[in-house]
Amino acid sequence: MSEITIERSSLSLIEAYYELYSNSFPNNRTFGLEYLEWLYGQNPVGGAVGADAFHQGVVVGQVICIPGKYLLHGKHCKGLLAVNVAVHPKYQGRFLFKKLGLRACEYGAQEGYDFVFGIANVAATPGWVRQMGFQLVSPLEARAGIGSLL
Repeated sequence: MSEITIERSSLSLIEAYYELYSNSFPNNRTFGLEYLEWLYGQNPVGGAVGADAFHQGVVVGQVICIPGKYLLHGKHCKGLLAVNVAVHPKYQGRFLFKKLGLRACEYGAQEGYDFVFGIANVAATPGWVRQMGFQLVSPLEARAGIGSLL
C-alpha cells in the first residue's frame, strides 16, 4: 500500500471532508456541507486549524480545531477546541488519530495558539490522554430529568 501523507487542513477540501464524515459516520446527519462550511470557515475568530491524512489523493482522516478567545487564569489567550475527528474505517488501526492530533497541535502552536482542548467521548478520551499527553480535567457530566438539574 502506498504511503499515507499528512497535510494541513484547507477549506478548499470541504467536499472531501463531507465525504470522509459520511463514510466514517454513515448514520450521522450533522456533517452537512453547509454546516462544515460555516463551522470551518465563518468563525469570527478565524478559520479552522487541523491536519488531514491523504492516501492516493483522497482524505482518509482528519483532526480539526476551531479557534476561540479565552480567559485562562486571568490571562486572555488564543485556544483551539478540537471538534471533529474522523478516520475512514478502512484506515483505522494505523495510529492516524495520534499522528493527526499531534500535527494539528503543531499547526496551532505555529500560529500562536496557546492550547488545544476537547470534550472527547468515552472511546476517544484514552487516545487524547495516553497517546497525545492531554490532561484529563474531568469527565463530562450529562444529566436528564424534569425540574432542576443541580
